[in-house]
Amino acid sequence: MKRLNKQCLVCGGEFLPKNVASVYCSPKCSKKAYKQKMLRLKKEEEIKVLAGKIPENKAFLSVPEAGILFGVAKRTLYRLVSQGEIPSVNLGIRLVRIDRSVMAEMFGPARSLPQPESAPKKKLYSLEKEDCYSIGKTGQFDHLIPE
Repeated sequence: MKRLNKQCLVCGGEFLPKNVASVYCSPKCSKKAYKQKMLRLKKEEEIKVLAGKIPENKAFLSVPEAGILFGVAKRTLYRLVSQGEIPSVNLGIRLVRIDRSVMAEMFGPARSLPQPESAPKKKLYSLEKEDCYSIGKTGQFDHLIPE
């Protein structure tokens, strides 16, 4: 059987996989991917916490709040405000407020917190007593096995 080379998801180099599920060329790349994944999950968790602190009925948002809710960098929002593309209210030094509805029109709906699943997922199999065969019952199926 001919074995095909795969491309590492981290470094992009080709390697001969040890098994079908291998996606990294070395333990070094595997550790690097793990660290990147953990960092991404940590950032997502921090964003969820910060987004949860912002009230839903708040009409005017600060630039950092708008950045968190709509997934836009603060620097980009400040640039768009200074260019006049986003209408804003300046309440003083570093007190720029942006209308939430304007942000929703430009960047789509705000991030929403994931809702907990209401119903558990249905299993594809059942291990209930009435759905399983006993050893005695499996012996009754010997006539079905070709010899």
